[in-house]
Amino acid sequence: MKQRKIRIGNFEEIICSVALFVTITTIVINIICGEVTGRRFGQLEELSISAFVWVTFMGVSVAYKHRAHICIDFAVSAMPKAIQKVVDIFVYVVLILFNIYLVKVAWDLAVSATGKTTSLLGLSYFYIDLSVVLGFSCMTIRTVIDLADSLKHLKKKEA
Repeated sequence: MKQRKIRIGNFEEIICSVALFVTITTIVINIICGEVTGRRFGQLEELSISAFVWVTFMGVSVAYKHRAHICIDFAVSAMPKAIQKVVDIFVYVVLILFNIYLVKVAWDLAVSATGKTTSLLGLSYFYIDLSVVLGFSCMTIRTVIDLADSLKHLKKKEA
């Protein structure tokens, strides 16, 4: 398969890996503390939940990158190849528009939560909500790249 010129690499996987590491580590430490001292720490729980939110929304883009989302393409696969390409392009355009809408709504949510902080760590909800913005922004970029590739392949076949 030909390499793409526009690359965002493994950006999402790196963020997901770090956030998953933080989630698992804080949960394990909290469990150990609970077993050893009989006391668990709410701060660790709050940190693990915040990191898990990052795993969830960055994972959306990772799943899209690896084509791991559920799709129902039975009806499309029964169509002629030319129509399949047109449907693919239509789906990419709709997905781009939907993702842009989600990024805007998520950004508005993050900005409106700027003054709000978590109860124990005092972490601004802006940074937690930013995971939604970044996750869907990365997915939008990947969808634009896929759309450009589809249009390029469509033009090659027409020529």
